[in-house]
Amino acid sequence: MFFKFFTFNNIAISAKLFIKTSLKQYKLVNYILQFNCYAKN
Repeated sequence: MFFKFFTFNNIAISAKLFIKTSLKQYKLVNYILQFNCYAKN
């Protein structure tokens, strides 16, 4: 029981970290795309 909870907890933490890094990368890509648009104009 404890082991199952522990693994689930680990998966939840990993998912949170993954989502955080994905958001950071998405913002970075968005920023680069916006910068490219400004550079063209």
